Order: sequence, then structure tokens, then C-alpha cells
Amino acid sequence: MLDYKNDRLDYGMQLVPPEGYALDRAVATTFSLDLDTLLSIPVALHFSQTLDGKLTGERFQVLEAIKRASKTVQIYCQSGRIKIPRGQNALYAYIEPMVHEILPGGPFESFHPKVWVLRYVAKDLPVVYRVLVMSRNLTFDRSWDLAASFEGRVVNKRAKQANDDLLKLLEYLNSVAPMDGYATLQAELSKVIFDTPDGFEGNPHFVLSGLDGLEHPVRAARAKRTLIISPFLHKKTLTRLRKMTKDECWLFGRHEELRNIPADNLSHYDEVYQISRLVVDGEQITGTGAINSSAEIDEEDSNEIEEQNLHAKLFVLEDDNNGVTWHLGSANATEAGMSRNTELGVELRGDIANVGIDQLLLQLLGDNPDKPLRVFERYESGEVVDAEIETEAETVLRQLEHELLLKLGKAKARITATAEKDKYDLTINASRPQLPKGCSIGLRPFNTQVEWALLDNGNDVLSFGNIPEHELSAFIEVQIRTDTGVHRQFLRKIDVDGMPDTRIAMIFRRIVENQSSFLRYIQFLLQDDINKTDLLGEINRCESTGDSHSFDLWAQDSELYERLLVAASRDPRRLRDIDALLQQIKLDSDANQVIPETFQEFWHTFSGFIPEQDQTQ
Repeated sequence: MLDYKNDRLDYGMQLVPPEGYALDRAVATTFSLDLDTLLSIPVALHFSQTLDGKLTGERFQVLEAIKRASKTVQIYCQSGRIKIPRGQNALYAYIEPMVHEILPGGPFESFHPKVWVLRYVAKDLPVVYRVLVMSRNLTFDRSWDLAASFEGRVVNKRAKQANDDLLKLLEYLNSVAPMDGYATLQAELSKVIFDTPDGFEGNPHFVLSGLDGLEHPVRAARAKRTLIISPFLHKKTLTRLRKMTKDECWLFGRHEELRNIPADNLSHYDEVYQISRLVVDGEQITGTGAINSSAEIDEEDSNEIEEQNLHAKLFVLEDDNNGVTWHLGSANATEAGMSRNTELGVELRGDIANVGIDQLLLQLLGDNPDKPLRVFERYESGEVVDAEIETEAETVLRQLEHELLLKLGKAKARITATAEKDKYDLTINASRPQLPKGCSIGLRPFNTQVEWALLDNGNDVLSFGNIPEHELSAFIEVQIRTDTGVHRQFLRKIDVDGMPDTRIAMIFRRIVENQSSFLRYIQFLLQDDINKTDLLGEINRCESTGDSHSFDLWAQDSELYERLLVAASRDPRRLRDIDALLQQIKLDSDANQVIPETFQEFWHTFSGFIPEQDQTQ
């Protein structure tokens, strides 16, 4: 169940296709999004690697994975929650088409589901679907999260109503930004029977809340005993959940959130636990490595912190008939999580003997809850820090942010060429929201070193000059500033006219710029097993090794010809990948400067073995 020593999932490995299969389509949702994390996702999907280690820099290894994934992966996130990366990377341009922002109807609502829907295909084998329901965002957050993975195949009859809410979510996403392959997903998912996790009975039942007035099912449920795990808390929600429970009720949360709940509210819970501060600050205390995490900026608008905090969400309800229901997913024990936010969870049923609260408590606490150095420890009520009610200023800033995001969604940008080669000017026309006293809005092009410009009274048109072509982007950086500093900063995708058709080709030429990088790219495509060392090695950009006429292919790599022979006989699809690379180089650059003459001469022999495109591969 939740044995954190033995039941830990690797995010990346959950995306890896089953043996013999390839990814056909993937749709993901997240509240917050880190573009560097998104660069790593195609590596898991196409090279079967984990997401540990940061794939920084402009690497052809990552480029190849993104090229394969860019037409098959769609990501939907909360508008205003795309993190600004610390460094520049031209590869961000390749993932722009994958990202779609969703802005809820009001400033106190969130688009909050964390789910993956993946379709895998293989020749002469049935289509496989995998659905991941999680509490984790698409970031490099190191918090303690909860995820469930479900795999299934299409059957010949409708799968009852278990998948209806999942289909409703996909329908909503498609209405916001149409996705390729949507009709196939809708037709097949209604007939997919997903496997049931060990210990549970029946099929998983996906549950959507927040859309069309749907409330989370836990909000009105009745139970004999209840266990709640939630990082963010609201006293009204906790009071309601306690009243719904006839007997014992346990609560697991964060220390800083529990401090916001009056002691009288917590006293009605039989036991209250917090994640240990030794866990939260563990890496800082032991010095085992730099922490790179950020707690979710959820409906309570918590500040980003670098620690390993609790972020899992789970509600376990036992009934009078020895039955138990688990609700896990993205919803917190807050008023927003139970009603206003768009959330997706999964409902699992079983019996108390197998997946009941007593077994779960034993896994979470061991046989001695008071034993030191545990993940969870008893919470001792102290002075309450009443942060439940937002100040008037915080409410105003939330409203300002929502209005700004609405206006940026309607903003228009235009790119025009300058007299200088490969340099462009960018003009952004965006309506300014009504600014409270002491507030200002800063904008600038993403992925550049251009200075910020203020969107203020009488200045709705901002101009930025001499931007290199490879730095152009559909994203802009946004800052909301107050008298005390930067209140919020994020990326926002906007409509851009005049984006040069040669931009992607320019970026490609920067990465595959000479014969040495070309040959390493070819060697990479011919490797049998791609490992993280191959992906995290030194950046491939390097100095030219010489002109094409003096280049000796055999002296550089005597095994290359043999590898091509093996590929032609055993896996000719690799030749198709190499041919696509060659065609792009010939189209986008002076091929003689990149492709060795010797290689061009004998490639004609292998090109005859290139297979036709197989729709299932």
C-alpha cells in the first residue's frame, strides 16, 4: 500500500512504454510546470530513462527525444504557474507547442489535476493504456507525494461508468486546446478495463470535481472511521470531515498548516501527525546534496520553499460493513479542493482486512508511533498562527493576477526583422489591468538577456530590440511587483505573429554545427542501450574537427560502418531516423560543412534499406 520503504514509484519509469511498445499519444495535466522538467519527460517516454539528474544545456540527445515527443505529448497547466527557468536554453522552443495554459473562472479557483493518460502501440499487439493519478506536479519538487498507476486494454464493450469522468476531463482539455488523436482517445477509453491494484477489489473509478459544479465525493461522504493525508488544510473542511465520521479520525499534515488550525478544531481528531522536521530539512541537516524543490503554490498561495515536505493527498473511509474506500489524487482538505478547484482523483474499494486504516497506520507509523526518527511524528498544538483569512492586500493581489492573466491571454505580439542579420524586434501589445497603489507589472521576452519593461499607465505597447533568432519565444516573463519587491513571477504564453519559419532550423544548426557533433549524433542513434550517462554527459557542441575533404571517417570511428550494417539487418528503423537527420541538415544548412564527404558517399548503400513508416511504431 503505502510502505514508503518498499512501495516507492519512479516518476520517469511510470512513463516508460511496456516492453515491445512505443508511445503513440500522451496527455498530462499539472497545476505548476517547470520547463526543465518538461525537457526530461521525452527522455523517459522514448529512451526509457528516469527523471533524476537535470538535462541542462543544448544537447542533441534531448533534442532527439523532444523531436519524437513534440507531436505526441500535450501538457495542460494552470495559467501563471509556469516557472521561469534560471538559465537559457534554445531547446525550450521545441516544447512550446506542447504547453497549453488554463485560466479558471475566478482568482480563487485553480486548475489542479495531476494526471497522465498514455496510449502505447505495438505491431500485432493490442493497444495499451496507462493512467497515472498523482499529487505531484510536473516539476523537480522533492516533496513526499502519492501516485497510482493503472494499465488496461480495450475490450469489446463499454467499461461501465468507471472512466466517464476521465473522458469528461479530456473533453474539457480538448475544448481549451484541441489535441491530436482526441477522437481515438474518446472512443477507446470508454472501453478500457484498467487493472486493479493489489489488495483492492473491482475496477478503479476516476472522479472529476470542480467542473460543472461537481463537488468532491468526500465532501458529503459518511464513514465509520476516516484517515486524512493533506498538505494544505482549512478548518471548515476539517470540521465537516470530522462530523461525517462516526468513530475515530486521523489527520496527517504539515506543521506550518496545522499551526493555522485552532486547537479546538484539531481536538476532535483522535490523532494528529505532522511530517517530521528531520525529513523536511533532512538534506540541509546532513549535507547530502543541494535541495531543489518547491512546495506547490496551492489554493492557500503558500510560498515556494526548498525542502522535502508532505505533498500527498489521500482520504480513506471505512464503513459499517467492513468496506473501505480510498480517494487519492490532487484534492486537498480545503474548501477550494473540495468544491472550487478542478481536480481529478481515483476511487479504490476494498475490505478492512486488506487495505483498512489499521494496516495503513502500521505502514505510516510502525508499531510505535512515539519512536524517534520516524517520517511522521505527533503534532503538539501550540500558538495558533491565524493565516486562514487572507488580508485585504493579498486578496487584491490575487484579483490583480487573475485580471492580468486574462489580459495577457488576449495580448498580441509581433516579430519583425531588423537590418542586422538574424536579429529581430519584438512588440507586445497588452492591455494594462487596473493597478493598485504601489504595484507595477514588468514584462520581457523569455530566454533572453533583454531588460524588463513596465506595463503601466499609458504604456500598453512594449518594444524590445535586436533579439537573436534562436532566442525568440512564444513565452514572455512576467513580474508583479509591489513596494516590498517581486510578489510573483512566471511565464505566460501569448499569440505571436511573424515568428520566422527558420527559427527551429537556426536552433538545430547551433546544436548540430559541425562534423564532430554530427558523428556523435549518428553514434547516439545507433546505440542499443541509452543510459543516463549518455544523456548527462558533456554538452555535444564543440569545435570543428576539420573540413569535409580531409575528414577520415574510418580514423574517427572504425565501428560506425559495422553499426550501420547491424542496424540495416536487425533494426532498419534506425536508418529511418538517421535519414531524417540527414534530410534536415541538407535542408537547413550547408551539408558539406556538417556531413563528412566519406559518409555521404557510402550512405546511398544503406538508404536502400530504409523501411516504410509503420503507424504502430
